[in-house]
Amino acid sequence: CIRDRFNPNGELVSRHRKVHMFDIDIPGKITYRESDTFTPGNALTVFETEHCKIGLAICFDLRFPEQAALMTKDGAKVIVYPAAFNPTTGPAHFELLPVSYT
Repeated sequence: CIRDRFNPNGELVSRHRKVHMFDIDIPGKITYRESDTFTPGNALTVFETEHCKIGLAICFDLRFPEQAALMTKDGAKVIVYPAAFNPTTGPAHFELLPVSYT
């Protein structure tokens, strides 16, 4: 999973490669294995904008607060988590995960 970020001039300023692969097998409901198709990245994505540094992760990365802490340490003032979840795991993910960190 790769996400590119371009500046207003159309220049590539960052490339994000998802670090944590999402593999799941719920018998009778869903089987999905990103690791069958993708290889994980090995670096955090923090890029400079005209307003501030921004960290970029992917929805599943919400499960890894250490990643956000490292991006903050690298100067990120905002961290963005684009999300696309399936209907089986998505509702539980967004209902339970954010409150587990409060």
